[in-house]
Amino acid sequence: FRPDGAAIAFAADPGGTFHLFILDLPTSAVTRVTDVPGGAFSPRWTPDGREIVFTVYRHGRFTTWSTPPRTAPAPAEFADPARAAGAASFTRGLIETYEVEPYESHIRFESILPTGARLSDILEHHRFDTGVDYKFRSGGYDLGMDVTYTNRSLRPDFSAGVAATTQRDSSGSDSTFGGMLGVSYPLDSSTRVSLELFAREKIRHEVSEADRDLPRRTFEDGLDVKVVRRNITSRRHNPISGYFVALQATVWAPWMGSDVDRVNYRGEGRLYLELWHDHVLAVRMAAIHSTGPDRDSLSLKDRVRAYDSGEPRGTDVIWANAEFRFPIWRDIDWVSPAELVLLKDLRGIVFTDAGVISQEENVMNMLAYPVREEWHWSAGVSLQFDLFLVERKYLPVIITLVKALDRTEEAPRGIRFEVNFELAF
Repeated sequence: FRPDGAAIAFAADPGGTFHLFILDLPTSAVTRVTDVPGGAFSPRWTPDGREIVFTVYRHGRFTTWSTPPRTAPAPAEFADPARAAGAASFTRGLIETYEVEPYESHIRFESILPTGARLSDILEHHRFDTGVDYKFRSGGYDLGMDVTYTNRSLRPDFSAGVAATTQRDSSGSDSTFGGMLGVSYPLDSSTRVSLELFAREKIRHEVSEADRDLPRRTFEDGLDVKVVRRNITSRRHNPISGYFVALQATVWAPWMGSDVDRVNYRGEGRLYLELWHDHVLAVRMAAIHSTGPDRDSLSLKDRVRAYDSGEPRGTDVIWANAEFRFPIWRDIDWVSPAELVLLKDLRGIVFTDAGVISQEENVMNMLAYPVREEWHWSAGVSLQFDLFLVERKYLPVIITLVKALDRTEEAPRGIRFEVNFELAF
């Protein structure tokens, strides 16, 4: 309660992150006060009612900020002495004993490159996000950039974005440029349905001498329908418990000008179990089935991590991953001299992957005969460095060593490495 009893400051997470709001009791008007990426919590009024003191999560810890409210910065006349007297018991006393950092409400970059940027604060229901992804591996690399605008003022949410990606490995390179328009509707706090219209140009360069100078260009457009249920608890941005389930159908549309005519169906499930404090078992199972005249040529890349986009390939793929994640060194708190980077934690990961891919059989037949010679396996270890850039942007850097365990003809030889700037899943 504000000291005069005429308003209430509270924290709520309608968009998935907690922000501060003010409820004006005489008018019932609700005003949003903050938009902090790490979340704002525990609002308390100063005794004069002119500022709100609250906590913010950044750099892996909580700090204390203060800001004037956007409306009614001073106590208003409120003819209810009893309520004002009761509100005093809900107001933080001795606020001057806290070390408080000022919080100003204006448009600003909440994070910057190399991983992305966000414009926030007075944009309220309008959000702009950019992202840059890096992945370097034996024999190749993946680079991607995207810019997305999301309007959350209505239900459903509307979004528009553009993206460009380049992927290169031993078999060649793929570059994609395009955009999307989407609509997303939350069924409840954990379940969301989305529909997305996409259009993109794909360019394929082969490594072989015969095809090196003959890039293949393909224009693709169509619809992507997805249902996602996500109920995950995280600690310092790392999932520790809960589950994730997603069903997706992607339809390429020749009647809209697409050079490709196919439909892909995808299902995925993830489970996180905290065996003991900060020691987490993460399991994922997923499958893709491609159908139509131009059925997709899928690979084991990013599914069985010892493989790239070369052989084996097929139109149906099933894979599973299991990881054991554990802390090695907590609360390192190393800050670079320029104070741009904070190293918070060092984590270890032990994992194994398994996958089967087929050019001729569908997913149901593959599931009916799970013991097959075509199964491919890999196992490895990773080091995860939990970094924070420019005070707020969380960046997990993961260095991985992995080896293929199967003895199939396509199995890569030797130990492969990968440097990834995002979690595997």
